Amino acid sequence: MKKYDMGYSEFMSEMDEYIATLKQGEALTETEWISWIKGEAKDHDEELTDEQIGWIVERLEEDGYVREI
Repeated sequence: MKKYDMGYSEFMSEMDEYIATLKQGEALTETEWISWIKGEAKDHDEELTDEQIGWIVERLEEDGYVREI
C-alpha cells in the first residue's frame, strides 16, 4: 500500500496531475468528492489520510468543482 507521508506542499505537488483528472468530470458535492477519492485510493492501493483528502477537496472547491447541496 502506498502512503503519502509528507507535508501539505509536497503532497499537493504530488497530487497536481490527479486533481487535474478530477477536474475533467462534473462538479460534485463535498461528500461525493470525499467518497470518490476514498474509492479511487482504495482501488489503487493507496492510503490517504482524512486531512490529505480534505486538502484535495479544498483545492477542488477553490477551483469551482464543489457544488453546494
